[in-house]
Amino acid sequence: MHIFKVIFLIGTIVFSAIVLGKEGVEAVAVKNSDFLQYQFQCEIEVPISRVVQEAWEAILDSHFAPPEHIKTILETKEKVIVMHTYIPIAFPIDDRDIITCGTWEKKDKYEGDRMSWNVCERDRVPLNNGVIRILHSNGSWEFNSNAIGGTIITIKSHTDPGGLLPAIIVNKFSGDQLIDDCQRLRKRIGSIK
Repeated sequence: MHIFKVIFLIGTIVFSAIVLGKEGVEAVAVKNSDFLQYQFQCEIEVPISRVVQEAWEAILDSHFAPPEHIKTILETKEKVIVMHTYIPIAFPIDDRDIITCGTWEKKDKYEGDRMSWNVCERDRVPLNNGVIRILHSNGSWEFNSNAIGGTIITIKSHTDPGGLLPAIIVNKFSGDQLIDDCQRLRKRIGSIK
C-alpha cells in the first residue's frame, strides 16, 4: 500500500509542475475535497462595458461551451439563468451532466460585476442511464478594468464530478477549461481571430 501512496505523490508533483504554472492558472486546495479550485486571470483589451455585455450574451448562448458539451438553457429571469449541460466522456468512463444556476451581480459602471454559479435543481432534468449527475460545482467570473482601459476577468471554478474519476485527471481538465473559456470569450468579442 505504501508504494501506491509514493506513486500518487510523485504523480501529483509532476501534475502540479505541468498545470499550476500554465498561463497563470492558480490552484487552491478545497477543504474536504480531493478536487482543486482553479483561478485564472483573463485579460481582454476591450472596455469593461462591452466585455460584460458580451459575457452575459455568451452565457445565454447554448453554443458558447466546449465543443463536446451540450448546453441547454432551461430558464432565464432578469440576471438569473438555469442551465443543463451534458458532458460526454470517452468510454469506459461514464458521461456526466450538471444543472447549474447562475446569477449576475451588477455593480456601478460594471466595475466588480460578478457572474457566479452553483449546482441547483438537481431533479429538474431526468437522469439518463450511464450518466452521473455532478452534485458539487461552483465558480465565478468577476470583471474589473485594467490600467489601459481593457478588462480583467478573474475566473474561478471548483467541481467534484462524482463517480470514480481520479482527481489528478479532473484537476488537469479543470485548469485547462478556464484558459479555454477565456479564449472563447476573446474570440467572441473579436479581440483575437
